[in-house]
Amino acid sequence: MRRILLRAWTDTISGQMLALCLAFLGSVISIAFIWFWVGRTEALEQVQYAIAALVGAIGSLTLFFLLNLVCAPYRLQGERVLAAERERDEWKAKAQTHSQPRARRLNAEQKGLLASALRESGVRPEKMDVHHYQSEECQDFATDTSDAIAQAGVESSAYAYWWGDPHDKADRGLKVYISRQKTIQEFAKIARARLESFGYPSELRKEDKENAIYFYVARQQTNEPDA
Repeated sequence: MRRILLRAWTDTISGQMLALCLAFLGSVISIAFIWFWVGRTEALEQVQYAIAALVGAIGSLTLFFLLNLVCAPYRLQGERVLAAERERDEWKAKAQTHSQPRARRLNAEQKGLLASALRESGVRPEKMDVHHYQSEECQDFATDTSDAIAQAGVESSAYAYWWGDPHDKADRGLKVYISRQKTIQEFAKIARARLESFGYPSELRKEDKENAIYFYVARQQTNEPDA
């Protein structure tokens, strides 16, 4: 009940108190003008009219207060509904934002750390390409990874198959394809460990081809459309 009374009073004051103050001030100025320009007697005669006007204004203010008192519960309820809708919209926006994974990229420091780890491994595959799905996000991450591999002294290129892609479109995340050669497996192990330390885990897949080793950057989400 207190909130309803406070809301009714606030609505009344904000809308009508200014009019009441102007009416009172206008009456005072009017009486003062008559007092100095016409005379004291005529000014005193106007006081009763000014009082009547103020009483009418106060009566109107009272009526407005009663009207606002009746409307206050509905206004408060409407504000609660609007606030709940805004909160729900904000929650949905935040949930949608958090549901979108961050774009995978390697900064200059991460590229340097990956290249250093690969150089220190002592293993030098002839080539380690980075294949990627046909999307800008996959291409950027594949290019960053390929750059780091090249910095380690291993020939590397990043590219996508524009036709005849051998990779499964259902794949998601980072894949590492390697042969059964131990040195290749050791090189891939170091690369995977360093990328995982950056927050990019990978899945290891075996290849029958001799000395085969390459990355495949697939999409992140299952709901991403096919290219």
